[in-house]
Amino acid sequence: MFDFSFGELLVVVVAALVFIGPKELPVVIRALAGAMKAIRGLAQDVGKMFEELARETGVQDIKETLEKDITLIQGDDGNMYESYDVSKVKLSASTIIEDKKV
Repeated sequence: MFDFSFGELLVVVVAALVFIGPKELPVVIRALAGAMKAIRGLAQDVGKMFEELARETGVQDIKETLEKDITLIQGDDGNMYESYDVSKVKLSASTIIEDKKV
């Protein structure tokens, strides 16, 4: 989640010891941990609420339809064709060499 090096973490711990004090530090850490747990729970509840709202309103069905339609492209002849991601196509070196010979 956070990208702290050992040196940065050590500076934070020393600063906390200096400003908060060794007696109050465990109390502050417990309070911060409780607050973080409450915030995570709240975020999960909000996410579940949005998912439920999307299910009730049919947004999920619309999303799936749009995703399906996005994968279709119109050709020069006016017909709809399924698109593909070129980056996912794997060609071997021998295939490329054989294609150049033809």
